Amino acid sequence: MKSLLFIVKQFNPYIYKDLETDLNKKGIVLDSFVYTGFDIDEILSKLTSVIKESGKDTLLVTDSPEIYDYIRVLGHDAVALAEKEEDFSLYPDAKYIVMKPYEIEALYYERVWMRFNNIPWTIAVTDRLIIRETVESDVEDFYRIYKDPRMTRYTEKLYENIEEERKYISEYREKVYAVQGFGIWTVIKKDDGRIIGRAGLITRGGFDDVEVGYAIDTAFQHMGFAKEAVTECLAIAKDLGFSRVYALTDKENAPSLALLDSLGFKYEKDCVVDGRNLLKMTLNKHSHVMR
Repeated sequence: MKSLLFIVKQFNPYIYKDLETDLNKKGIVLDSFVYTGFDIDEILSKLTSVIKESGKDTLLVTDSPEIYDYIRVLGHDAVALAEKEEDFSLYPDAKYIVMKPYEIEALYYERVWMRFNNIPWTIAVTDRLIIRETVESDVEDFYRIYKDPRMTRYTEKLYENIEEERKYISEYREKVYAVQGFGIWTVIKKDDGRIIGRAGLITRGGFDDVEVGYAIDTAFQHMGFAKEAVTECLAIAKDLGFSRVYALTDKENAPSLALLDSLGFKYEKDCVVDGRNLLKMTLNKHSHVMR
């Protein structure tokens, strides 16, 4: 993303100063086009020119339903800008609608642009790991990892057909990441870019809190990678406003139980999930990990 362009009826640069500073730190330019005083043909001509020149590098924001619709006709995405919640209905097809755009941090706009361009979010970077959203091309590495039967002793198997798994990931990105903003992510070694597993946050039917899940390649277990990834997931859960996090694990899965114990999880109850007898281990906001 190279620029953020507001196409609005009025624009006060002063109230956008903080956002502009935030954007500039990321190398993103804040620009505006005030359409007041132009007729519709002039506006549409300007828009066509801007979209042709900037391509997919510019995120567009507009407060005009008519302009929004024209942008969509041109095959481009845009963020709708509303003065009040009642105006949301003016943009029935909009994926993103904002109010008081000058109070929103640059990261939000950058991530919306990434959504529009099918670019996975980098969720977190730790000392040794990169945690990012899963993409379809990760599937080959997942099959490499899950080829070891020890990986599926306590976790679900992948689809037998690799194309079915790719389709599942594609739908997951659209229905989970794009809607919730979180989910199960890909875990990557920072030093060499190798995919070594998955970790993230899950909302599961029948459970009130958010679940943390994790699965690390057997070749990289007992090296602290799982704890590093889960610790980061717990920090993200706190940032998202969750005060309690739980994990489900098999009572025979000693390494998983040891990891959860080291992070302060406590046994809550036995439960049956998808026909499997599991232990529900819970961590609440009073734990040092959630603080």
